[in-house]
Amino acid sequence: MTIAEGISGRKATKSSSREFIIRSFIKNNESILHEIVKTGLVINEVINKENLKNPLKPKGLKL
Repeated sequence: MTIAEGISGRKATKSSSREFIIRSFIKNNESILHEIVKTGLVINEVINKENLKNPLKPKGLKL
C-alpha cells in the first residue's frame, strides 16, 4: 500500500499517486512556490520593458 492509497482509501494508479504527491508538495511548499512565481513575474516584466525600449534588439535573460 502506498501513502496515497492509505490516505485516500482506494487503489492508487500511477497517475493518482503522482497527482497526490504533486498536490502535497504544492500544499507543503505554497509560500516558497508563491515567491518563485512572484520573482518570475518581476523578471518577465523587466525583460518586457527592455524589449519595448529597443524592439529591434530583444533582450532575454542571459544566465
